[in-house]
Amino acid sequence: MTGEIKQWVKRHIPISIALKIIPEYVSEYLRYVRYSGVMGAGSNKDTLIASIIAKYHSIEKGLTMPDTRLGFGGNHVESLVEYCNEYIRRFGCDEFQLLQALAILKEYCEFHESRGYEIDQKRKSRISTLLASVKHVDASEQNATSKSDYFRFAQSAFQQFAVSRRSIRNYTSADISTDRIAKAVEIAMHSPSSCNRQGWRVHLFTEHEKIQQILEIQGCTRGFGHLANRLIVVTQELSISLGLYEKPLAYVDGGMFSMSLLYALHADNIGACPLNCSFSSQKANALRKLCNIPASEVFVVMMSCGEIPDEVNIALSTRYPVERFLTVN
Repeated sequence: MTGEIKQWVKRHIPISIALKIIPEYVSEYLRYVRYSGVMGAGSNKDTLIASIIAKYHSIEKGLTMPDTRLGFGGNHVESLVEYCNEYIRRFGCDEFQLLQALAILKEYCEFHESRGYEIDQKRKSRISTLLASVKHVDASEQNATSKSDYFRFAQSAFQQFAVSRRSIRNYTSADISTDRIAKAVEIAMHSPSSCNRQGWRVHLFTEHEKIQQILEIQGCTRGFGHLANRLIVVTQELSISLGLYEKPLAYVDGGMFSMSLLYALHADNIGACPLNCSFSSQKANALRKLCNIPASEVFVVMMSCGEIPDEVNIALSTRYPVERFLTVN
């Protein structure tokens, strides 16, 4: 904590409030350290499989890029092989998402082989050894679809509509009008918020150069970020949070609003992809300055947007069965 911050704390936070805030944050900090994967990918079974999913998803995204760079994702592939080997050693090979990871590794090899590209021999050997350690695995195949098929259910009943929306990472050069984005935001404003406080804020960027500067700091759009026609940054105003125990409010309300916005964009045939805003304070401050976003707002999510081409590839993003998530009491 810098001297400036210490002085601000002394001037503005009464001891009685500080004595309530500090234990709450320490408790949440310890809970996060204990149960999250911050201590390493292999700290427990759930964390290890989550690490496997995160790594294989980065590879399947690479397989669907507009212009896939041959030999991409070497470090991700190496880590995924390591995680899969560790999972098999500790927990066996029956896990649904583990098998999906193996299928994607096989697709990765076949993708490069079909294009006459030689993967690093050591890497290829490690993948082959891993695949040989389990029963036969078929290669996965990313989804290829047309623009008309992708938006086929954009005006259908909710079940078909919601299932049809997928993250799109390929856009044409056609401009998306500000009016269309504004209409989507207006629809999303009907999302629920705690006590109707409506703390969400939407920052729309339309200039290509500015969008690229923002995405360079965000850091997770290699291979498609340069195609984004519009960039939406959803934030939440902290001043509408009124109590000590409303720490999660920004991300709950902001998250519900953001999903509604994604649906509204989909309903208007606009392709979009949500982008992670889990930033360090240094990165968040750099983005606030670049985007002219007040310090009182926290980042919730970014969304790249654009018209989609006539043919587009979409990552599989395989879902678990509902039984994994639903607990009936």
